[in-house]
Amino acid sequence: MDNYLEKEKSEWALYDSIVQSYRSNMIASQSLLLAVAAIFFSKEPFLVVVLCAIGLVLQWYIWFRIITKRCIISDYHKFNFQFELSKKINNEGNAMQEGDVPLSEQTYVSNRNVRKMANAWIVELTHNEKYKRNARITRVKLDYILPILFSIVWVLILSLAIKDLVSR
Repeated sequence: MDNYLEKEKSEWALYDSIVQSYRSNMIASQSLLLAVAAIFFSKEPFLVVVLCAIGLVLQWYIWFRIITKRCIISDYHKFNFQFELSKKINNEGNAMQEGDVPLSEQTYVSNRNVRKMANAWIVELTHNEKYKRNARITRVKLDYILPILFSIVWVLILSLAIKDLVSR
């Protein structure tokens, strides 16, 4: 295996393990915050409201945004390792021509249209529709459905805590 592929394989492994680590940390932090909120629910409703706010901010401002971006970065390196993406696609998302700038991680992550074109190229190459979007089924479950479920619990606890605060 040449150095390019070896480097991309190690980058992919690194970023994929970071994504898994972030998911684990966020699930643990949400669970801990929920447990603390449950303990203080009947004693300190104001503290519960604060914990709910912290939990929701952690989830949507930190968890969702970071993990989504990290998954896309992981995909870039995975596709470079598997399909040599940056050698075949330019920074505009088209097939590489002589003198073109190769597709960079920065462009793949930040430019949705270029990412869609690159992903369409991978679908065409592999004949596998799962590469059409970066949010594949496992990611949808872990990175979208799980935060939504946590949010539902947070909103329920928040509404009960506010009701308790108002009734005091």
